[in-house]
Amino acid sequence: MDRKLKDGDVDAWVYGGTDIGGSTGKPAFSPDDVRAGGGVGPTPSGGPTGAPGQVDVVGAASWLQGLLSDGERIVDEGAGTPNCLLTTETAYALAAAHGRSDALDKVVGFLAKHVDDYVSPNGKDRVPGPAAAARLALPAESTERDPRDFGGRDLIAALAGDVCPAAVPGEGCTAKGDIRNITYADEQARAVLALLRAGETPDTASVDRLTQVQCKDGGITSIPIQPGERCDGDAGTTGLIALVLHRAGRAPPSPRPAAT
Repeated sequence: MDRKLKDGDVDAWVYGGTDIGGSTGKPAFSPDDVRAGGGVGPTPSGGPTGAPGQVDVVGAASWLQGLLSDGERIVDEGAGTPNCLLTTETAYALAAAHGRSDALDKVVGFLAKHVDDYVSPNGKDRVPGPAAAARLALPAESTERDPRDFGGRDLIAALAGDVCPAAVPGEGCTAKGDIRNITYADEQARAVLALLRAGETPDTASVDRLTQVQCKDGGITSIPIQPGERCDGDAGTTGLIALVLHRAGRAPPSPRPAAT
């Protein structure tokens, strides 16, 4: 952290790859090879293979499926417990690529068995976390399971039962319409989507809240801001909230070309 580079300097840091004198394990390229105006440095491998603007969804899902332990869960390197959030995200990818499948059923079955580990990590008697409940409700619905009885938990009740009547500092409410203890705008959007897919009508204020976090440049921030606060758009949140508002019937009609 104390190393201060000047224009033209080149550093190559090698950890554990040299002998004590530094005579072996040095990089195969010289500083001149990579210095601006010098030669061409090493070519990275594993670069993009698809055309710009295109994603191989099936390939992405297959890559994620290969990361599953026992075909059912994601476990971080060096960890002894599953990462339920990433396991849920993998279920999304499998659903997007293949729809209902044995692979998806196996992952969602694992999540159903460990629902309390995700929605109530501090104890089964605690109120379920709404962000986790919303994430789990979506793959439950995708596999025709009942999100009102997913692993013994009513995920929909966790989303519909506690909408903030106003901003209440310190009580998980930044504004009217927040689902209590939701901390990000994309979590609120996911909760609204889960309610809609379960056949519920979300609280009008909860849907309104999604329209209050758009920046002047059109982007939508992931932070549930108040009027006048700094607003920085986030690509993922912008796309998700736009889709959810469309599903909720709140998106404006698509513009049409003028008649000629």
